[in-house]
Amino acid sequence: MAVKTSSADRDRLIDFARAVIAHRSVRQRHFPLNMLGETAWEALLAIYVHDPVGPMDLPELAASLSSSSASLTRWLDYLEAEGLIELLPSGRGETRQLRLSASGLERTEACLGEMLRSWSV
Repeated sequence: MAVKTSSADRDRLIDFARAVIAHRSVRQRHFPLNMLGETAWEALLAIYVHDPVGPMDLPELAASLSSSSASLTRWLDYLEAEGLIELLPSGRGETRQLRLSASGLERTEACLGEMLRSWSV
């Protein structure tokens, strides 16, 4: 059964997701980018953080991950096949819009919540 996340809890999880993304930038300053590959997870986080604004487009996601749209497409196809994201027509030409599915939102928030609880000391 899905657990409804309150607005305050969602705001806290979004802030935590932003911190996880920021830590990625710190790692990139110290280590080669090609050894830090968690593209699928990072895409989920970026789409999750963008969710309050609305769907995210593919070029915007690629830029936020410092990844080419072509290499990201394989992971997005995987995430879609797993039922974690939805790919939507944008109405702006060929650009695809991305958002978390209900299952993707629930699972991302469950994971972030567990991570946040385990990191709080």
